[in-house]
Amino acid sequence: MMEWEKLGLIFDINQHGLPQEYIGFSQSPQALMLLDRVRIYCSVRRIDPDDSTKFLSQIMYVDFDKDLQTILDVSANSVIPLGALGTFDEHGIFPFSPLRDGERILAYTCGWSRRVSVSIETATGFAESFDGGNTFQKLGHGQIFGASLHEPFLVGDSFVREYNNIYHMWYMFGKKWVSETPESIPDRVYKIGHATSADGLNWIQDYKAILPDILHENECQALPSVLYFGGLYHMVFCYRDVFGFRSDTTKSYRLGYAYSADLTNWHRDDRALNLSTGDDGAWDSDMMCYPHLFETNGQVFLLYNGNEFGRHGFGAAILTSYPEFKTDTSKADQILSHLQSCDADFLNHLTARVDINDYAEKLFTKAIRIEAWNDNCLIGLLAMYHNNEDGSYFISNMSVIKTKTRHGIASQLLALAIAQADNAPIKLEVHTNNKQAIKLYQKFGFQLTATHADHTLMQRYEPQNMLKDI
Repeated sequence: MMEWEKLGLIFDINQHGLPQEYIGFSQSPQALMLLDRVRIYCSVRRIDPDDSTKFLSQIMYVDFDKDLQTILDVSANSVIPLGALGTFDEHGIFPFSPLRDGERILAYTCGWSRRVSVSIETATGFAESFDGGNTFQKLGHGQIFGASLHEPFLVGDSFVREYNNIYHMWYMFGKKWVSETPESIPDRVYKIGHATSADGLNWIQDYKAILPDILHENECQALPSVLYFGGLYHMVFCYRDVFGFRSDTTKSYRLGYAYSADLTNWHRDDRALNLSTGDDGAWDSDMMCYPHLFETNGQVFLLYNGNEFGRHGFGAAILTSYPEFKTDTSKADQILSHLQSCDADFLNHLTARVDINDYAEKLFTKAIRIEAWNDNCLIGLLAMYHNNEDGSYFISNMSVIKTKTRHGIASQLLALAIAQADNAPIKLEVHTNNKQAIKLYQKFGFQLTATHADHTLMQRYEPQNMLKDI
């Protein structure tokens, strides 16, 4: 489970102001690391000169020091123009996702335009900066990623990162438009998808939602942001109810969380993010939305908007504690100490079944060890053996110290072990009365195969697309 320190509203429109032409909001803050500062791009609003009842969304930036304590500069103008008449980004760009790619600074833009039968349509554009991120030039008038046969509307919120020489995009795509009553204006339902690319321009989509719903099938998921740290890939996003979210705070945006060991299978565990709305009257008391994860100077930060969809500015939190996951770094004495601290929590005490000293030595010399560390303490350990004859794996040990149980650590260890096995069969043995462990293994695709006395055998046969709420 993560531990955060909220830094508050670090860009307060009422205090810091906006350039004169803008009327408010600073939505979807997203960071770009510069040599001596952190540049945070956001979407602000101005009145549409052609219709004073409507607004346009444009992109500006706020520069901070590396600790997000001091504002160094605020852009006087938009960094990228809106589209021409009839283009996909004619009426606004929101969000704007920068990416440093070698010597280049790229941006994936979510352009939006008004519609007649429904309120909006979106698509993803591409731009590049040639002056260090001060301004951006579009590749052309059109989109690079948008509606298709399988995702027919509302494609946007594209967040791109390069891992292992492959560009990965996480994005929002619309599922349908629905109305609460026959007289209601239609509201959109959207999910988070994934695509890959060799060049950052031409994309291959998975054409599926990669996260499960926790509210209901019409849950709306948006603004995915992914960062690798501590041995796992972490995604923070926002979600809300489809109806009533503007007036009922219980249905408004909240922050969700998922993790992955392989960028393919994502495991949702909102509880593990451990970051909730503020106290009554706080700037984020009613809503938390439009998150962005980034790392600078060895610290992980989370930017996000609060009440009224970012009308008042954006805030931040800094990660103060999180388990670090490693493989095969523990020594025999550390394994022994960990097993001793967990012994009383096994349904059948380990010391009653094995010589714990010999067992720790065996795990050290012969097992693959997936480890969770916190403050140089081994708090979680999954150990498994590889059968060279049939290529299968056998999990011999799964343990988490008592003070860290129910923090999602066992799930994360298991996800890493499955990725380590690279789709090979994995077997294990669990006490028949350990219903909680059996349920966990089943959520990760393990099936019951046999029962012997007080133990149950389970096996994971084939790759699973993990869309379970862990």
